[in-house]
Amino acid sequence: MTTAQLKKIFTTATATTLSDLAKAFNNNFKKFDMNRCLRKAHFFAQVRKEVGPDGKPKRESMNYPPARLKSKFGYFARHPKEANLYGRTNKHRAQQKAIANRAYGNRIGNGNVASGDGWKYRGGGFIQLTGRANWKSVQKEIDKRYPKSGVDIKKDPDSTEKPKAGMLSGMGFWSSKGLNQKADEGAQKRHVNAVSRIVNPGEKPKKGHENAKSNGWVRRWKHFKTTKKVFKVASCTRRRNSKGKCVTAAAGPAAKGKGKAGGKSEAAGAGKTSGKNKAKK
Repeated sequence: MTTAQLKKIFTTATATTLSDLAKAFNNNFKKFDMNRCLRKAHFFAQVRKEVGPDGKPKRESMNYPPARLKSKFGYFARHPKEANLYGRTNKHRAQQKAIANRAYGNRIGNGNVASGDGWKYRGGGFIQLTGRANWKSVQKEIDKRYPKSGVDIKKDPDSTEKPKAGMLSGMGFWSSKGLNQKADEGAQKRHVNAVSRIVNPGEKPKKGHENAKSNGWVRRWKHFKTTKKVFKVASCTRRRNSKGKCVTAAAGPAAKGKGKAGGKSEAAGAGKTSGKNKAKK
């Protein structure tokens, strides 16, 4: 993958950020089987929504006003007085640790409010990994695919603010959830939604709001329309989906009698940087 490709996705990223991002992906994508144009297009569409246009891995901000806390988190919907107490107002700043420990306490493998797990294991990295259970399972995936990575995100969650750990956390989540195979299914909106359902099910649009521009799934689809052009999905060679059926990159039935089309063309579609093929979340 090249920095020029990344710039089309992360439009406000600095040259340094783009270089770090390209290096983090190019050094690791083969270990996680992210060597196909369609996989890269799906991955980076999700990353673009998770971290924004600056392309930097980050920890989740809990800087919410009371109204947003009540609409976003079940805990604060049930405890509105605490939303008013801890949320950001014109009288005081948001108490972010208190918010995270309540919003994520006793969920996703976290301990109770007093454990501090909600804050420690709030969103992090390029896929905004959330919850002790997810951090643990993703570290296990990293260790399996890259035993000497030197990265331990469960022990040091803040390391996901750095390109390498942030990238490995995203790739580890991606492969552990079978998202390469899910991405292989196609390039239509329903295929993007299927991936989004796993990455962030909480953003599923309510009935009647499926096309609202503010909805997270709608924005992920919008980003995918960019990434599929960047990675030239339409010109990718034929491949096998998760069921072994030969399909085109656009998810239609492949024409018969075309002969074999190996994975080389798809991997090469990402271009080269310093002699190495590059692909990204």
